[in-house]
Amino acid sequence: MSVLSKLAKRRFYPVPLGDETVHVRALTIGELGKLDSLSQTDKTGYVFGCAVLEPDGSRAFTQRLAAGEQAAETDSEFSQRVLAEMEQIPTDSLAELSTAIERLGKPVDAEKLRKN
Repeated sequence: MSVLSKLAKRRFYPVPLGDETVHVRALTIGELGKLDSLSQTDKTGYVFGCAVLEPDGSRAFTQRLAAGEQAAETDSEFSQRVLAEMEQIPTDSLAELSTAIERLGKPVDAEKLRKN
């Protein structure tokens, strides 16, 4: 397995929510690049759609691809579908998920690395 393949492997982390555990991952550079073209609301749905995972590490939400005459789902449509599916989730749980995803996406502080 090449170094790039190893780096591209999707790592995921557990986030405890009460007596349940949800798994999340950081966004890829490609996914982060798509955020620039989305509205603030669409960014939220897109990030949850990309970062929330099933316990086995597979994506909980997948963007629909083109099939036959049906066009592929746009990033905005994907985001809106994710938000619609998540509308029954309490806001405190969404806040905890959001915080966990944000923490994963922060670059490592070089000064902290030097100290360790």
